Amino acid sequence: MQVTRIENADNFNYEMTTIVILNKNNPNVDNILTILGTNINAGNVQFNSTVNPNEDIQIIIGKDYQEFLNLNQ
Repeated sequence: MQVTRIENADNFNYEMTTIVILNKNNPNVDNILTILGTNINAGNVQFNSTVNPNEDIQIIIGKDYQEFLNLNQ
């Protein structure tokens, strides 16, 4: 996978880090979810194929980022 853009979310009110899968046919999506310590059935994983067809996945960093990334270990 390739990072195509980095920008601020549409607002700063995301309590939970959210992963939006735009192209679930890309076999690398499962690998990215594994690296992030989650899976396709997690509550913070959403599907939306209408956002940007040139992207496979978006990660919206929420206020829980330290917990999500296990930075407190």
